Amino acid sequence: MATLTIELPEQVTQGQMMQALESIGCELRLARDGRNYTAVPKERAVRRSSLSQMKRQSTIFRKQYDKVDSGGYVIFFKGKAVAWWRWLDHPSGWEPGCIALDDTGKQWVATGGNAYEGAMRWEVLVGETQSNVARMPTRIREIPQPGPGAA
Repeated sequence: MATLTIELPEQVTQGQMMQALESIGCELRLARDGRNYTAVPKERAVRRSSLSQMKRQSTIFRKQYDKVDSGGYVIFFKGKAVAWWRWLDHPSGWEPGCIALDDTGKQWVATGGNAYEGAMRWEVLVGETQSNVARMPTRIREIPQPGPGAA
């Protein structure tokens, strides 16, 4: 990722700076250090597919890649089915906004983070809108214990 530092004259107002950023499709966000600001491209609203459309796409995707009875999740990026994943682990491998759909129709959205470093977590989608986001419980994998006769 490239970094560009611009020093502006003192007489430039915040309004003028915001207008200039708007003209190039950017907005200011507080940087990770908590002291400086960075100009980042504005997030464009991506039209989400309806749940029924996503289920249809998921079924087609599972048939195409022989994952019909495999469980797991079909991952959607910008409304298009792009991958099948066995577990929802390592959200950093996905951009924020990706949606995971399981075979029962339950949805999760990748949140936090950014497009470069990936998402920070998966959160369950309660309704059709992302405003109804609830935290997904931590997935606990069962560790097989040695049984009788094991060495």
